[in-house]
Amino acid sequence: MACIKGVGRSASVALAPDAPYMAAGTMAGAVDLSFSSSANLEIFKLDFQSDDRDLTLVGEIPSSERFHRLAWGKNGSGSEQFSLGLIAGGLVDGNIDLWNPLSLIGSQSALVGHLSVHKGPVRGLEFNAIAPNLLASGADDGEICIWDLAKPSEPSHFPLLKGSGSATQGEISFISWNRKVQQILASTSYNGTTAIWDLRKQKPIINFADSVRRRCSVLQWNPDIATQIMVASDDDSSPTLKSLVSRTSEFEAAIENGDKTSLKGLCGKKSEETESEEEKETWGLLKIMFEEEGTTREKLISHLGFSLPSVEEDHAVNGLSSDLNGIGLEDTAPEPVKINEAAAFAMDNGEDFFDNLPSKPDTPVSTSSKDFMPPDTDSSAKVEETQEIPEEEEEGSDKVFDDAIQRALAVGNYNEAVDQCISANKMADALVIAHVGGTALWESTREKYLKTSGAPYMKIVSAMVNNDLTSLIYTRSLKFWKETLALLCTFAQGEQWASLCDVLASKLMAAGNTLAAVFCYICAGNVDRTVEIWSRSLANDRDGRSYAELLQDLMEKTLVLALATGNKKFSASLCKLFESYAEILASQGLLTTAMKYLKVLDSGGLSPELSILRDRISLSAEPETNTAASGTKLQSTIPYNQ
Repeated sequence: MACIKGVGRSASVALAPDAPYMAAGTMAGAVDLSFSSSANLEIFKLDFQSDDRDLTLVGEIPSSERFHRLAWGKNGSGSEQFSLGLIAGGLVDGNIDLWNPLSLIGSQSALVGHLSVHKGPVRGLEFNAIAPNLLASGADDGEICIWDLAKPSEPSHFPLLKGSGSATQGEISFISWNRKVQQILASTSYNGTTAIWDLRKQKPIINFADSVRRRCSVLQWNPDIATQIMVASDDDSSPTLKSLVSRTSEFEAAIENGDKTSLKGLCGKKSEETESEEEKETWGLLKIMFEEEGTTREKLISHLGFSLPSVEEDHAVNGLSSDLNGIGLEDTAPEPVKINEAAAFAMDNGEDFFDNLPSKPDTPVSTSSKDFMPPDTDSSAKVEETQEIPEEEEEGSDKVFDDAIQRALAVGNYNEAVDQCISANKMADALVIAHVGGTALWESTREKYLKTSGAPYMKIVSAMVNNDLTSLIYTRSLKFWKETLALLCTFAQGEQWASLCDVLASKLMAAGNTLAAVFCYICAGNVDRTVEIWSRSLANDRDGRSYAELLQDLMEKTLVLALATGNKKFSASLCKLFESYAEILASQGLLTTAMKYLKVLDSGGLSPELSILRDRISLSAEPETNTAASGTKLQSTIPYNQ
């Protein structure tokens, strides 16, 4: 690597965020060629158009102490006086000095603040890139402090973070703000411990340590992936890249409580927050799984895009049914016929029925009513009023066929009449006659009609009438899988529902429609098969996301699905997935959280490896609490707390 610019100094450096300048502060513990004990803060201009390899000094000011760390932040005050931002220096004596680089370059009085709270050398120091008025500092005393520099001349600090200053924290060697989430801060220490802090919770949310307790000297967040952090030790050949598990207290609380309302709200929030259409569909369906018992299928039908019958129509039908039941003609009425079965043929094309109405008789059955009139009645007036009009022969009518039907009906031979109608392809007539010919005749005629009908929707009617929904799944095109699933929602009995959804899912999976198959597997409550498909996303890094992030998403969906179905007995492959996730949590010091996830599993079905891991974590786990005094909170002016 070629050097294009340089200057001979033993110094801590910081680059200006928005200008071509570099600050250099005399490094603590370093000795230059002159053996000078003085300390200075210098600003150099980075002029890459100049051929001169030496950096140009544009400003210099003496310092009371030498520097362990130097930070240059953006203008957090909004004042033109600090257009180049602020320079903060972590000094040997535990103090932090603030300088105005604009004044320093202009050879004016540049020291604007003196921060004193730490009891040891300040080695952790960084401005928040998202909220530049916030400065984080950490020292050898293990304490971490957040400063508000909105008014640099009147700096204020918030109470020390809970848990900082404890024995496990050690001497702070470096601090770094997350580049994507402004309330997340990372610190590392010389005892090999790294902590991730959430300023909203005011305590560390993740702790992990170097496996051999190497001195950690610096850490940096991945600027593009918010959950990746690089930690380097004094042994420069052994940097460590950590992918952190991003967890929310809201999710953990919902999982721990197992409350349907909380889980339903969680699924709704996940569905709204995700940008992936596939994830929206998944979380939307999981939300339906927590609906009140008896309404789940109705919600699912609506989710599939179908409209349920209106409530007003239902009330009208129920009211009419009540009125009819109250008439009181039970003693004289004929044996009731099963209306639901008869309604099956009503879904056929109406023209088929009206085009095949029974033929009318060739001659009238009765003569004039004149012969039946009372003696004292004006017959001339009554005849005109009551005389039956002779029926005309219907065009195209077959007199032989009509006579045969009438003779069969005259002696109650319904079977013969129905056979004659079927032979003449008058299915509507056959169904009407069979309706009054008894249950056996009605059912056999109905079957013949359903078999001969070529209308696609009659296959649905046939499946409903014969309660053969399995054949419906195998005969319908998979491009209509939503309609098929809606039919299962409407007509499948409780004991059939899961198995039928499983069959449909298997067919969709074989056809390569993975998303639809997952949808149906979720409806079937098949956790193992669903998670097996979801797990395929772990094979490759997708959209720059790490394995830990993908595993976290998978575990969230798996746990929600398991709670929705009540299934806690998982396959060996799924148990292995839980084992991997629990190990990641345990490696980050989240033993209690890891134990919560393992408790979701049925202890009777654990693999030997998972049982051993569960015992180890159970014996090692301690409540993830802090040792700092309780009750200390960040002031409400911190943006994350608002």
